[in-house]
Amino acid sequence: MDIFNINFWLIAGIVLLALEVVSVSFYALFAGVGALITALCIYLGLVDGPFSQIIVFTLSSLGSILLFRKQLLALFQKTKNDYNEFEGETAKVITEISPDQEGSVHFRGTEWQAFTENAESLKPNSTVIITGTSGIKLKVKFKS
Repeated sequence: MDIFNINFWLIAGIVLLALEVVSVSFYALFAGVGALITALCIYLGLVDGPFSQIIVFTLSSLGSILLFRKQLLALFQKTKNDYNEFEGETAKVITEISPDQEGSVHFRGTEWQAFTENAESLKPNSTVIITGTSGIKLKVKFKS
């Protein structure tokens, strides 16, 4: 019995796709797709020997990586400037925010860490405008 049969490639494809769920590198995904394409080719009778199966697996995996990986990464990776839901809204300073030290603001019923890139210090109880985010911190400036 040949070790490289349709069951081998189906199981390999499913395991690789499951591995992708925890790795999110988008390499196991394409190897899994390559294994499933190889299983399909065996089922259709297009390949039969182990050497030809490995060739189909290698070419389909590499081909799909070259064609689709960059687009998938672009779909799932956002730059920090993509998220601007809070921009333009106001918040109240809780602890002083200076150009070299973060402070906190009250916004939407919660205390948030905040920072400013301006040269001014923002005093407690002053109202500020949110100009952006960096991770889970708010970038603020004095409301003029």
